[in-house]
Amino acid sequence: MGSIITYITPWEFDPMVALGCLAAGVLYLRGWLRHRVARKRLGYWPLVSFLAGLVLIYGVMQTHMDYLAQHMLWIHRVQHLVLHHLGPLLMVLGAAHETLPEPALS
Repeated sequence: MGSIITYITPWEFDPMVALGCLAAGVLYLRGWLRHRVARKRLGYWPLVSFLAGLVLIYGVMQTHMDYLAQHMLWIHRVQHLVLHHLGPLLMVLGAAHETLPEPALS
């Protein structure tokens, strides 16, 4: 039986998933801090909600849960639930529409 580090390290590391999650987290934190400096009312719960959704999505895609999902259907269904429902819902509850920068239109 390995330590917890064995289970949370990536099974098959995908740099695009890691970079995407990192970029989303950095952009959200930057926008959240901007709101705090501008004294707009944005509490800590949106931050916690967004980051929890992001960590859940990263967790089911990059940890050993992905390996287990290939061999056990119920874990695959949990992975599906997190990727398609719970993670995005938490990120939306994080008021991402207010904090993430708007895309530049040329």
